[in-house]
Amino acid sequence: MEALEKLMPKLMDEDITVIIKPQLNPNKKKHILVMHDESVFYANDGKKTYWGPKDHAPLNKKGNGLSLHISDFLTEIDSHLKFEDEETCVIMKPGVFAFDNATSHAAYAPDALIVHHMNLNPDGKKKFKNGFKSDGEIQSMHLSDGRPKGIKLVLEERGLWKKGLKRICSECKIHLPTKNDCCAVRILSLQLDFAAQKPLIQEIIEDRGHKVIFYPKFHCGLNFIEQFWGAAKQFMRNNCDYTFKGLEKMVPDALNSVPLIQIRKYARRSWRFMDAYKKGLKLYMQLKNINLTDVFQIM
Repeated sequence: MEALEKLMPKLMDEDITVIIKPQLNPNKKKHILVMHDESVFYANDGKKTYWGPKDHAPLNKKGNGLSLHISDFLTEIDSHLKFEDEETCVIMKPGVFAFDNATSHAAYAPDALIVHHMNLNPDGKKKFKNGFKSDGEIQSMHLSDGRPKGIKLVLEERGLWKKGLKRICSECKIHLPTKNDCCAVRILSLQLDFAAQKPLIQEIIEDRGHKVIFYPKFHCGLNFIEQFWGAAKQFMRNNCDYTFKGLEKMVPDALNSVPLIQIRKYARRSWRFMDAYKKGLKLYMQLKNINLTDVFQIM
């Protein structure tokens, strides 16, 4: 991320309405950081406080009600990522897309080279894309009849099979391997083509000339779109009519209610968190022990 920062436009600290263009070498391109996240808006997510008689119990709606699942992309430069007359393809090339560690973002293509999806011997219906040997030669993962070769035959063709190898050892089953040749799964997983297998979302984005980064787990403060969701949901609570029709009508207004200047303030706060992690706060061992007052004094 630090290397990519030098290629991105930045906001001036004293005036976040001013954008500082990156100083680029002739062979480098400007990069735009695009944050992604998903959130759920509920029809009954209204205000939690009200004025009423002292001994009068409020008639609250039961449960959260119907919901809308929203997926959005946000940039500190232009707010929402929009596709209009294909202009985004020009403006955003190359973009740097930042995702959290949701399991859906780690999903692989159906034909991905995942050794845990392979049997030891030729069998099964799953299809795999071609791999390659250490010398670069393309290697098919299927026999002439279409069946998967299996781990053993793939390793034999690469000269890596050892007599008596198990498909997977007890250590690899719990993802705590101590050797590189303990079992067939371990050996094949360390081969360049299998080790380089990327999640589907990363393959799609990189194939279009962009870059992908994944945030570390449990560090939502690094993604400024989280603060954007909070502001949008506050708008929804202030305008909630407790109907799904009202929810459908108000969600677009809520997403557009957060001005660009506020989004840039959120972004600046997240950049400060990133900077603090980069410099290293050796005084604290865990995020939960960090005193935010001390953090900003250090920065």
